[in-house]
Amino acid sequence: MLLSGCSLVRAPPDRALLENAALASPGESFLVLSGGACLDECPVYEIFVFESGRIVFNGKAHTAQAGLVDRLTMPSAYFDLRKLLAVRRAYDRRFHLGCRSDRAAFTVGAVEGNRVRAGNLSYGCFNQVDDLDAITAEFIRVADASRLIR
Repeated sequence: MLLSGCSLVRAPPDRALLENAALASPGESFLVLSGGACLDECPVYEIFVFESGRIVFNGKAHTAQAGLVDRLTMPSAYFDLRKLLAVRRAYDRRFHLGCRSDRAAFTVGAVEGNRVRAGNLSYGCFNQVDDLDAITAEFIRVADASRLIR
């Protein structure tokens, strides 16, 4: 189903969704890519990238690896991802254009101290595909998660 015109995006996720992430220690800064659910059998997963360089993949449904996989990388991966999210305006989406509800959607979030930022991006909205491709590809690359997803 194609929606014409513009509509407001869904409200950003509740702060509690990100603040109460069970994988983080209190006060720990992290970025998260979460989602993937669609009307088909899209992979549903979360990737957490912590400021310390810790990476956690959580395969939820339709992934090659279910459950948690912990890895370590360089702390610079966190800062590179943080910059990418700012450049790609991951948190600044106000409108969905020409959207289809049958495509995968993702929540992108950042928790830094008491500051929580979140945004919703969807492959069903033609004005978000390029940015979402860049964001998901970088999270997957940093987490070395391509084999875990497909």
